[in-house]
Amino acid sequence: MVTIDNMFHAAVFLALIYLFLQARGTMKRKEVQKILTHHLYFCMRDFGHHVGEDTEIYFSLYDTKKAKYSR
Repeated sequence: MVTIDNMFHAAVFLALIYLFLQARGTMKRKEVQKILTHHLYFCMRDFGHHVGEDTEIYFSLYDTKKAKYSR
């Protein structure tokens, strides 16, 4: 026999289970992250350095859609 008291306890029990699972993260759908990859190709001609000496290389990226250099 189903009573109002039994229904109340069942609702409280289900609410607690829902909160517990939500806190664990099992109820949330995990987002799939899209991994973006970029490749740079450098063609360096007439480049020389002395062995044992530090060398710094500077380059700029140009965005053709925005027609300006990226920062």
